[in-house]
Amino acid sequence: MSISFISSEEFRPEISDHPIDVDIRLYGAEDVPKMVEAGHDLITWSLRFGYLVCQHSDYWSQLRRTWEGKTPLPNPEVAEERALKTARVYEDLRRIGDDEAAGEQLISLLTHKAWAVLLRRGVPPASRPELPALLRSIGQTALAESLEKELRRRASETRGAVVLADR
Repeated sequence: MSISFISSEEFRPEISDHPIDVDIRLYGAEDVPKMVEAGHDLITWSLRFGYLVCQHSDYWSQLRRTWEGKTPLPNPEVAEERALKTARVYEDLRRIGDDEAAGEQLISLLTHKAWAVLLRRGVPPASRPELPALLRSIGQTALAESLEKELRRRASETRGAVVLADR
């Protein structure tokens, strides 16, 4: 889960003690319009697909109205660079035998590749579970199947861990 926290200069909270699988990003309200214009991936994704939890002075709603129907797509080169970095980490983890961590990196790698392919075709990437269908819609069946396979593997491993924890 990703949480984008946008605040004014007067209020910059310290955010700590949250679950490791929750990605919390803090942005300055004065910076966000320029970030949208530049196609910042998390901010533009939030504008397209995110859920508003709370706001002050109609900030987020106004930003959405301003960019409705014209929110730029993120730069696919960013996703490609992330895929390359993630591939190196994945290979290192495989080499040292940390299969669990390597599996997580493989999912991240496939996600970055999916984003890059979709963005190059002008398709806004959706959430990770929705990516395989989007990939199929543009003829990227092999990548869709690879991502689905890894997501199923992780889901089955997670279910197994929950069953073990319940005993």
